[in-house]
This record gives sequence, structure tokens and C-alpha cells, in this order.
Amino acid sequence: MHEYVADAVVAISHAQSAAEEIITQIRELCGSITTDEAERLLDFEDGHAVIETNGEHLLLRVCARDPLIFYGIRTLLEGSLSMLALTPAMPVEWLPVDGIPSPGIGVAKPHATQRTKCK
Repeated sequence: MHEYVADAVVAISHAQSAAEEIITQIRELCGSITTDEAERLLDFEDGHAVIETNGEHLLLRVCARDPLIFYGIRTLLEGSLSMLALTPAMPVEWLPVDGIPSPGIGVAKPHATQRTKCK
């Protein structure tokens, strides 16, 4: 079970191609990448990231067993996003999932989607 779990929603035009570009940038750092329709699962040794596209939004989820891996995966995603931006990057707001407290994150907000659960 993952102790650190957070979601973020990022408004971005061409979300599908943005997701592919993020994966291209961090592919070599992943153990494996699984694609299922609009959802991509990037597996790291002690955690994973889920990138899902929904219209003009990227839905991101990070799950990890310890804070170092958790923040490392988040940093990879945020760094890749900042490389895509043509304007100054806005900070990505990460929210904890299912009431699981993640360090440095505020109160959990429920999500309406049925996204990949963290194991």
C-alpha cells in the first residue's frame, strides 16, 4: 500500500500530445509504462504516476511508499510540464486522495472520477 498519494488537475491545450511529451521526457526513468485508452501508468520502483487526459486537462496522480520517491515523481512531472509551457508556469496544486494526508498538502477534496487506485 502506498502511504503518499496526491492528485492534480492541470489545464493545458492539446492535453493528449502534452501527455505523450511528458512520457517521452521521463521514459528512461520509469521501470515500465502501461497505456489503457486515455490513461498511462508510469511505474517506478517504489511508486507510480498516472497521467490521464480529459479534454483540455491533464489529470495526474502520484503514489509512493516514502516521501522521497513521492516528491521525486512529482518533481519529474512538474519539470516536464514546465518545459511544455510557452508562458511562465503556474504552480501545480496537489491534493491528497481519499483523505490520505500527504506532507505539505492541505485538506483532502473528493474526486468524482474512478481513476486508477494506488496499490
